[in-house]
Amino acid sequence: MSSTNNVCNVSEELKDIYVGIDVHKDSWSVTVRSKNLELKRFRMSKPTPEMLHKTLLTKFPGFRYHLVYEAGFSGYSLYEYFNERGIDIIVTPPNRIPKDFSKVKTDKLDSSKLAKYLASGLLKKVLVPSKDIQHYRLMFTMLDKLKSQRKQIINQFKSQLDLLDHPLKNRPWSTSLQCQLELTEFPYAQYNEVFHTHLKNLRTLEKHIAEMERTIKEVANDPKYRHIIQHLDSIKGISLLSAIRLTVFLFDRPDRFSSSESLCNYMGLTPSEHSSGEKENRGSITRIGNKQLRALLVQMTWIAVRYDGDLLMKFEELLSRGKNKKQAIIAITRRFLVKIYQSLKRGEAYEPHLGLNVSPEAKKQIAPTLP
Repeated sequence: MSSTNNVCNVSEELKDIYVGIDVHKDSWSVTVRSKNLELKRFRMSKPTPEMLHKTLLTKFPGFRYHLVYEAGFSGYSLYEYFNERGIDIIVTPPNRIPKDFSKVKTDKLDSSKLAKYLASGLLKKVLVPSKDIQHYRLMFTMLDKLKSQRKQIINQFKSQLDLLDHPLKNRPWSTSLQCQLELTEFPYAQYNEVFHTHLKNLRTLEKHIAEMERTIKEVANDPKYRHIIQHLDSIKGISLLSAIRLTVFLFDRPDRFSSSESLCNYMGLTPSEHSSGEKENRGSITRIGNKQLRALLVQMTWIAVRYDGDLLMKFEELLSRGKNKKQAIIAITRRFLVKIYQSLKRGEAYEPHLGLNVSPEAKKQIAPTLP
């Protein structure tokens, strides 16, 4: 490396350098290294992909670049810029970065670790979704935030009814209860006005949610994903909105998961394991991945188990072995997800009566679906 202009040149053959980028909103910390040696660290204020690319070309001309940054708030614009120019770049999930148990954590060290792990081939990469899938996912993010706001407001109303010892305090929340509350008058005028204004805001919020759900359902007409959504929507327990969500987050491309095992692991439905020698100790599920999507899968399984003879038989078997209902439904959720995956992979209709690898003789023994 030159001491005068700080430019590193390639004298013989094209070589590889590895670039770790710790991304923040207003700055990036960047580390550049070869396979075995850290070459340079620098910080970029008000950074852009173009600025980073120009810096690499200026200071490290003639090299093959390999870049990495963590998945997060910054999205995929950095990835898309370099990928479109044929430059190797990956986005790595933060929860899959090797731990070094260091108590010192700085932006410079984080970028240095990323570059080092990239050079050593230790980093996993996320499959970057297409532009349309990115926008579809953002639609669900906005919908979920609105639903979260609705839940908070409803809890506020329930809490106030409890504090006032109101006759309606023990009623489950429903449209009927909202109508009754709209007709309720409280003895204090100021509180009465605030209460009903808040109730009107809730109605408005619910209208926004309904409108957004109608808009999201139009994704079912997208020719790229229509057949997958229709397949999922045909399965008992999966609504159209849930079918679209599963498609957008899990099944938008056939190469996203190489096996049903990798899918279950991605969803945090794989049992944790602490084994030593000949002893195998399995614990609760890992719970990594999308918590909200996992909760939705569990909700869908509670419905599906009432219609799928195979899932019902396995559920009953787990209960008979001493598992509680919560433990059993998690195991059944994993089984349900595997069946969904296999039906999509094979291009075959989901079989509600059949288990995994069930023999023709065993098929005859399986109970019919519930009404």
